[in-house]
Amino acid sequence: MKILIKTSAFILFLLTVVILVSFFLPKEKTTVNQITIDKPFFLVWAAITNHYEEPMWRTDLDTVIQLEERDTDPVWREFFNSGDSITWQITTEVSNKLLVRQIVDDLKYEGTMWAVNIMSGKDGTILRIVEEQHVNKPLCRYKYITTPHDLDVKLYLTNLINKFSQEEQEDENAYGW
Repeated sequence: MKILIKTSAFILFLLTVVILVSFFLPKEKTTVNQITIDKPFFLVWAAITNHYEEPMWRTDLDTVIQLEERDTDPVWREFFNSGDSITWQITTEVSNKLLVRQIVDDLKYEGTMWAVNIMSGKDGTILRIVEEQHVNKPLCRYKYITTPHDLDVKLYLTNLINKFSQEEQEDENAYGW
């Protein structure tokens, strides 16, 4: 009986520490990831702005559906292979330069924003994603110190690189090069 009481007290102590630490973690998180793709910027822009074709090249994505516009901004929902879904809204678009999208209607990820900058470089197209997260819930903030918080952006960029690599291989095979 004493072991059960001690074990329960220890677990309660650990939970209390986690909750207390969570209250002192920062609410804001910003990560920056950048890649260079050996393709013209207009092809990269076309790939990142055509959300409905993303399931063809994103390994984590099952389906994308268009939703009703909000404030004349495009809105779509991404359904993942895991069964989760996220709703995005474009808040700013500067053609061939900048695309800002924000997660909406999701309490878990509300306040997450991606600013996707694209520019021509000497080695190809430079694509830079700045992800800003505002997390109000303390226990959700605790999650960010226990797991890497830029995995989604890294997977997105990896899938984008793979998309263009695959297309290049298909072109070579089609012409017998």
